[in-house]
Amino acid sequence: ALDFADVSLEELVGLPIAPITEKMAAPDEDPTRFMQAIDSVLLDEEPGIGKWVRDPDGTKTLSLEFDLFLESVGRICAEQRFVPVEFYDGTTGVAVISRDITERKKKEEEIQEHLVQAQDIGNVGSWHLDIEDEDLYWSDECHRIFDIPEDQPMTYERFLNAVHPDDREALDEAWNAALDGETYDIEHQ
Repeated sequence: ALDFADVSLEELVGLPIAPITEKMAAPDEDPTRFMQAIDSVLLDEEPGIGKWVRDPDGTKTLSLEFDLFLESVGRICAEQRFVPVEFYDGTTGVAVISRDITERKKKEEEIQEHLVQAQDIGNVGSWHLDIEDEDLYWSDECHRIFDIPEDQPMTYERFLNAVHPDDREALDEAWNAALDGETYDIEHQ
């Protein structure tokens, strides 16, 4: 990390973390985001930034993606995972694991662009549901098919109201079965 940030350990030891993160923030990034994430983990509060990620072993970490500007390499996209740790003396701290995800983000953007093109050509929409948060996300093509403006947040109720009344009960049963782990594959008007 020291090599990556092009600083020496001697330059950093004993310094508060806030000025260091402010110096490394990209010009269009909020330099206080890093400290907000640390505070959320230390206080076990819902973060106003990033998202909680639960690992298979049940560990909960806060994931934050943002741009950095480092003299040694320029602008990069980084992911930082904030993990609460308890020290031997009983105090609590935060371990931060950082990684460069610039290439991954470029690939994701490229894949997203191809997906949008394919959906436009095939008149096929896609959606996904974040079950934990109950957030429903629709592609632009899905909004077009259902004639719902793209800037209108999607909800299950809004979706169900767009379905023909004759098909709503069967769709609702299939939806609830899917929430219980069944496969969701249904045709409707």
